[in-house]
Amino acid sequence: MVGFLTLGASASGELVEWDLAARRPSAVTDSLGGAVWALAVEPAAGREPGGPPRLAAACDDGCARVFAAEPGRPGLAYARAMPAVAGRVVSVAWHPAGGGLVAGTSQGTLHAWDVPAARELLRITVGARPRRNWAGALTTSLTCPQARRRPAPQPRRPGAPQGRTRPVL
Repeated sequence: MVGFLTLGASASGELVEWDLAARRPSAVTDSLGGAVWALAVEPAAGREPGGPPRLAAACDDGCARVFAAEPGRPGLAYARAMPAVAGRVVSVAWHPAGGGLVAGTSQGTLHAWDVPAARELLRITVGARPRRNWAGALTTSLTCPQARRRPAPQPRRPGAPQGRTRPVL
């Protein structure tokens, strides 16, 4: 049987491992950064050979923190924090090949980090006014698709070429 963890997070800053058979928490770990807005599990392809699964947490204090799930030990072990950013970190996503982490903030920026070096690789500001990045993903081509409300359709102008589109972002 393959083992798996069921984890949750809370506004109180706790990362909770659940024992589903007993229907109760089996271990609680402090996020070290206040409320946790999102969690992301590192893809198996990104793990070091024989290394433990890692989890990224989007924390209220402006840091994305990485925790490891050590086999045979309850709870999560703190691994490292990415440098603090302005505002809350409200979303996190791992690169499909691992090692890279992207976080969205309440200030409307996306930050991409090299996790082993804890070094920021890229910063993108989304729009002219602050926008919250509540969800994000990272593709293998290093693009960050992001869900966003589309503008209302506009009536077609007479004489406008057909089949042309304008960028949403």
